[in-house]
Amino acid sequence: MDNAIKDHWNSSVKKKLNSHIALVMHSCDHTEKESYLRQIVDMNTIIRFCIQAG
Repeated sequence: MDNAIKDHWNSSVKKKLNSHIALVMHSCDHTEKESYLRQIVDMNTIIRFCIQAG
């Protein structure tokens, strides 16, 4: 059961990261791009921590 939950979690997270990346790629405002990139890096750090802890 734990593996199924981890797989579902990973899938959901990848979808969210992909949507953020798409926003960054299509955003024209430099400030927005930097903000989105910081969010992506923060999410990636949190995800790695959770996977290692979990």
